[in-house]
Amino acid sequence: MTDSTSRRGWNSALGSDFAADLRYAARALMSAPGFTIAAVVTLAIGIGANTAIFSAVDGVLLKPLPFSQPDRIVTVFQNDRKKGVPHDDVAPGNFVDWRERNTTSPDSRPPNHSHSTILAPTARSRSTTGT
Repeated sequence: MTDSTSRRGWNSALGSDFAADLRYAARALMSAPGFTIAAVVTLAIGIGANTAIFSAVDGVLLKPLPFSQPDRIVTVFQNDRKKGVPHDDVAPGNFVDWRERNTTSPDSRPPNHSHSTILAPTARSRSTTGT
């Protein structure tokens, strides 16, 4: 037998074994419908959860921020000595005063309920929302 003949025979046997295995698997799954439903539902949940988690990780961690210089974005807090809170939310009046006196970052946005974002002069502005 030549080399090409033996390969052709081996590939043919492999293909027929695979087809026989598929037929056997289909018969086994049809004979146990409860197991088949459980297996399909488990696979669907696993694939769906994997897709959802990857989508969240991709959107939050892997994609860069939509700013030209994301390393220049800062969060501003104020120190409330009366309450003893070192990182308190910035009062809107304080933020307006700071923005009027600011010479380094003219493109800034007022604070929301949880934090403030000041953008560098060359970056596009975007209000951030906190929860």
